[in-house]
Amino acid sequence: DMDLSILGAPRHVYDRYEAAIRAEYAFVPEDRFRAGRGAILKDFLLREKLYFTAPAAHMWAASAHENLSHALSTLDRGI
Repeated sequence: DMDLSILGAPRHVYDRYEAAIRAEYAFVPEDRFRAGRGAILKDFLLREKLYFTAPAAHMWAASAHENLSHALSTLDRGI
């Protein structure tokens, strides 16, 4: 759960995380990055449970879903 805690971080923190991931994969063409990253985000969103401990789910699940949905929407729009 701690590894995925960033997904439930406040939006401005999560947005910096997404920007850092894009920078790490700057060598990947934009369309391929959007497709690959989108697949990863969709996988997280489709999981029955993102967090497995009650405290983590309570603290991060709702904001993680919002962050993932927002990031996926941003990728889909090509922003």
